[in-house]
Amino acid sequence: MVAEIRCETEIIVVAVLHDTLEDTTLPLNIIEAVFGESVAVGVQCLTNKPSENLEDRVSDIINSTIPPETEKILLVKLLDRVHNMRTLYVKKAEKRKQIVLETENVLLPIAKDLAFHGIASEMQHLCQRYR
Repeated sequence: MVAEIRCETEIIVVAVLHDTLEDTTLPLNIIEAVFGESVAVGVQCLTNKPSENLEDRVSDIINSTIPPETEKILLVKLLDRVHNMRTLYVKKAEKRKQIVLETENVLLPIAKDLAFHGIASEMQHLCQRYR
């Protein structure tokens, strides 16, 4: 999705690697050595911590990055959620409900605030479909 909206290369790399720390044993220092500090920071910001809820994760992104980078990292988070919502039909009803509520209450307002109109529109449509 990031390539579709013509994001800069660094953001595309962050988007591709965003689940790496959760899903593999690759350490952050290797990501930094290969792709640079900015990509490593983005990946680290997007790594889910098991004990955190979505609001806390978004708050961490906002508080741990400098403003120009914050918007880019949030863009990746929003696009990842849209991608995940496109496949909600495979989730159990309770999980779908949780994801829709999180999206409506946390991520949709951010997409609107950042004027990512296309993303907000698709999120809203997908939320309505699975509500």
